[in-house]
Amino acid sequence: MMAQENEFMYQDASIFPVKEYSGLVEGACIAIHDVTELAEAKRLLDLSLDQAIDLEESSQRDALTGIYNRRYFDEQITQEILIARRHNRPLALAMIDVDHFKIVNDTHGHSAGDQVLKALAGKLNGMLRGYDSLCRYGGEEFGLILPQISLEHAGGLLERLRKAVASMELQTPDGAKIAVTISVGVAPLRDGMTPGSMVKVADDLLFQSKREGRDRVSCMGV
Repeated sequence: MMAQENEFMYQDASIFPVKEYSGLVEGACIAIHDVTELAEAKRLLDLSLDQAIDLEESSQRDALTGIYNRRYFDEQITQEILIARRHNRPLALAMIDVDHFKIVNDTHGHSAGDQVLKALAGKLNGMLRGYDSLCRYGGEEFGLILPQISLEHAGGLLERLRKAVASMELQTPDGAKIAVTISVGVAPLRDGMTPGSMVKVADDLLFQSKREGRDRVSCMGV
């Protein structure tokens, strides 16, 4: 029986009085039921739910950097646009790209490139609000979803992030020092924008930053 396979036996106990014909209580009756099988089934169900949650969480994370991945980004930007419109709240999207990343890979190797991406993700994530979503969009490009923030404040935040990245000092295992900068495009949610068009606007602004010399933040309408 299952009760014999478990370290503990789970019991459900009920206590009720035993009365004489006159109504006086002359004792008590205790009924004990073995509910080990039910308790074990609940434990296994809880374990399965925890494992499902862990699996879902891991499927939303980038294996290298530990931040959210492209799949999560696509789902979250759609959700945040719906919420922003429903509650008439501002929303901003920043697309971020590492400058001259190919040179890092070609000069120092892909392991150094991976080190740059992990350090960058950690630096950016540590400076964000709890409800912001930093995602690895692909390669050396990141998407940053910023709910409840105006374009002006989003631009200020990204400028602080840009400066923080530029001040990073990275050193490869062979002792080489790597300087890292980022180019950024920031777009606010506007009427008629879809998730795809919002990404395109932010991406176009990102490439504007690249054209104008890199290591800069370009905002829509600024």
